[in-house]
Amino acid sequence: MNFDFITALTKKQIEKLLKQNVFQLSLFDEELSEVTLDNGKRYILKHNPVRADEINNNRQSKMLKLNKIILERNHYLKEHSNAKLSARGIIATTNYDE
Repeated sequence: MNFDFITALTKKQIEKLLKQNVFQLSLFDEELSEVTLDNGKRYILKHNPVRADEINNNRQSKMLKLNKIILERNHYLKEHSNAKLSARGIIATTNYDE
């Protein structure tokens, strides 16, 4: 085989090509896919299971952290009846009438 050059596409480049309908995301589900354009440019698409696992693990880790924060804040709100929830988080208030 004669290759002029081999390069990898960035996520941004892949997203642009997907928007332009150069290829479909489903082609990455296959072990190996090839797309050849009219101008002779050729794309070899390969699913990367290692990268997919990294992305999934990262997503799971973020979800666990988020769930922990939610549980902590819910517990705080349950234990502190004067606390109020705002867009920025929990605001502890004091009731001076007591």
